[in-house]
Amino acid sequence: MTDQARRTYGQLPPIPEYDVDAIAWRSLDRVGWVPHVSRCALLVHDMQLFYVDSLPNAASERLLRILRHLIEKARALGIPVIYSVAAPSRTVEDRGLLRDFHGMGMRDDPAHYDVHSAIAPLVGDFIVNKRIYSAFYETGLDSLMRNLDRNELLITGIYADIGCQLTAFDAFKRGIKPFYIADAMVAYTESQHIASAEYVARLCAAIYTANGVMDVLSRQQ
Repeated sequence: MTDQARRTYGQLPPIPEYDVDAIAWRSLDRVGWVPHVSRCALLVHDMQLFYVDSLPNAASERLLRILRHLIEKARALGIPVIYSVAAPSRTVEDRGLLRDFHGMGMRDDPAHYDVHSAIAPLVGDFIVNKRIYSAFYETGLDSLMRNLDRNELLITGIYADIGCQLTAFDAFKRGIKPFYIADAMVAYTESQHIASAEYVARLCAAIYTANGVMDVLSRQQ
């Protein structure tokens, strides 16, 4: 089956395994920003079954484990946890130009659009619904960040080089400091993941690892 056929019928092309932990992510950072417990929110981007199920088992288990630790730490510190979720397209018009690149995408089915149960939202967490890559575009995320009095965003999830990257740039445009938690993401390939981190490091975001950001935030208590 071709990649286009997979996308048309609600399947994503398989993602090859690569060693996220072997990459020196912090060495890519240029700006030196430090996140603050009182100023940041944690974004869990597109961790829906449709996307998670496209990952190799080891990669999905690792990503879910890291995100679970980050989410638990954020909740314990009183840091808002925000989930951005893609909405299924019921019609070709709903899907718009995305169809030309990714087909119709996920079905209108909980087996596609639900957030993975290992990191599902709890009461007190926040959810923003989106139709295109960035978690800011035509969503309530900007207003939510203002209402929460937060101007730093820890970005995690799927995919590093698509939604996470564009969300980082959109945050920057709004005066919100993006922190790209590089090992708490996945891309279609290792080279795309690294290129994405290099791109945002050059233009708009600080680069951290999950352990690194948790250590920085924990030491502020």
